[in-house]
Amino acid sequence: MARAPCGVAGLEGTEKRRIWEISGGQQQRVAIARALAAENPLFLLDEPFAALDALTRERLQEDVRRVTAQTGRTTVFVTHSADEAVFLGTRIVVLTKGPGTVALDLPINLPRGDIDAEELRESREFNELRVRVAHAVKTAAGSAPTVRTPRPQPSKGTSPS
Repeated sequence: MARAPCGVAGLEGTEKRRIWEISGGQQQRVAIARALAAENPLFLLDEPFAALDALTRERLQEDVRRVTAQTGRTTVFVTHSADEAVFLGTRIVVLTKGPGTVALDLPINLPRGDIDAEELRESREFNELRVRVAHAVKTAAGSAPTVRTPRPQPSKGTSPS
């Protein structure tokens, strides 16, 4: 693997290791480094962090955010996580379930560059966008919360019918 993609993906010193000798998070970084080494103008990531623990997922999200900012590549990131979409995206498109139509097309103008990831995730603007995207995803999937009415319970001393 080329040294430059390893450096960008935070894999310095692992170039000579076998895939089974590195952690799951490092394996995901290898996949990202491979995509970077191809130097295609489009970077496609389809649920790349779904199987990772929360800490590793956040770290890799920060890596992807940094790498895409450094390389300037167009990135299409497929996710069901509103948090992930808002954190990584500059534009979010929510599709309905089959047939897929656009339910939401939202530009994201959050600060990029030298802002701390934790500070960004805790900002009012981030959370407002996250709530808006989450609602659009649930509505588009047909799983928006519904109000349930409680079942009537039989009175004491009577048997249920």
